Parts: sequence; structure tokens; C-alpha cells
Amino acid sequence: MLAAGAVNTAAIGDGQVTAAKLAKGVIPTVPAAPTADTLSGATATGKAVLKAADAAAARTAIGAGTPYVLPAAGTALGGVKRAAYVADPAGDAPTKAEFIALRDALVTAGIMAPKA
Repeated sequence: MLAAGAVNTAAIGDGQVTAAKLAKGVIPTVPAAPTADTLSGATATGKAVLKAADAAAARTAIGAGTPYVLPAAGTALGGVKRAAYVADPAGDAPTKAEFIALRDALVTAGIMAPKA
């Protein structure tokens, strides 16, 4: 037996807490709470995601960076393409030249494929 007030913090061994062990003054040790850094089997990326303060930090942790933003409208690839303005036809039926002007504006903007 331990002296009055003495504490035996020895490990219990088999992990079982019994009345006999407690009577001997053996107090089970409590392991430290797990943290992202102490998780076994977690990769550095997984730990970084767990520790991320916000969604942007989590995206950075997995290499995603920031959300993709389309470029401004115009001729840039990935953006919304826009053809140059083509004037209204002079009459009720477009002429061949007016049709070609419209087609050329669409090709120039990348909206229509050029002639192969």
C-alpha cells in the first residue's frame, strides 16, 4: 500500500482498471488528446486540411489554390467570346457581302471555326 496521500501513476499494463489496482493506488494515465499533428496514418496534406482555418486555406492545402474566375468578355480563351459589331443589312435580304462580314466577325472572335 502507498502512504496516505501518495499517488502511484504507474501504467496499469493491461489497460484494465480493477478495484484491486485502485486499492494499490495505481491511477490510470490518460493519453493526451489527439491533434492533427499526432494522427497516425494521416498525410501532411490531410493534416494541413484539418488545420485549415477556412475554405481558402483548405484549397491551398490540397493544391487547388483559389476558385477559377473567367476572364473578362472578349477574345480571351476561357472567357465569353464576343464578335465585333456587324451593321444591319441595308435591305430586307442580306447581301453576300453582308453575310461574309458577319461570318468573318464570328471567325475573328473565335466563335466560328475558320475555313479548313
